Amino acid sequence: MQCEKPYNRGALKKIVLASGGDGGLRCAMVSALNNDGQLDIVVANYGTNNIDILFKDGNCSFKSQVMLNSDSNSHPSSIAFGDLNGDNRLNIYVANIGDHNIDVFFGYDDGSFANQMNYSAGSYSQSVAVGDFKTDTCLDIVVTNYAENSISVLLEYDNRSFQIKRPIRLALIESLSLLVISTTIFNWILLLVILVVIM
Repeated sequence: MQCEKPYNRGALKKIVLASGGDGGLRCAMVSALNNDGQLDIVVANYGTNNIDILFKDGNCSFKSQVMLNSDSNSHPSSIAFGDLNGDNRLNIYVANIGDHNIDVFFGYDDGSFANQMNYSAGSYSQSVAVGDFKTDTCLDIVVTNYAENSISVLLEYDNRSFQIKRPIRLALIESLSLLVISTTIFNWILLLVILVVIM
């Protein structure tokens, strides 16, 4: 069923949806989670330590939310989607700034989810993204760590285990970039000096 379109292209209609109490909302993402072809809304509630899912029906409205509880004082702050276990169902990845870790909620066809699995990341894990960095069809996780000014990379293997790479500090990246630039400039100057001497 298509949404009604009584408005001109480019016009917006505001719909206000309530989430789980005084949650201190930090992040909202959309994806089709229950195989009905409709985009659903997933929200991270920083203050109440949970995730809300609002399932869309066929008439541009949303059903009552499903609430996924995280650990006490986890303070979820970022959400990503991916199929971690290769069952063709989307899982929800959550960065927890309070627990310094990542939650993964494994999804089922009906839109329900199993209890989360926790994976350690870095200090104050603020943002999460997923991708197949090793090109082996296993989804890996990258996390930004606010307190450490670093990035953690969690490389996944077939049994859902992760090899956690040493956090990459952004200050180190900047230093290496400056070193490469300085070395390149020095090499060009040295080449010019050699050319002048030869001529």
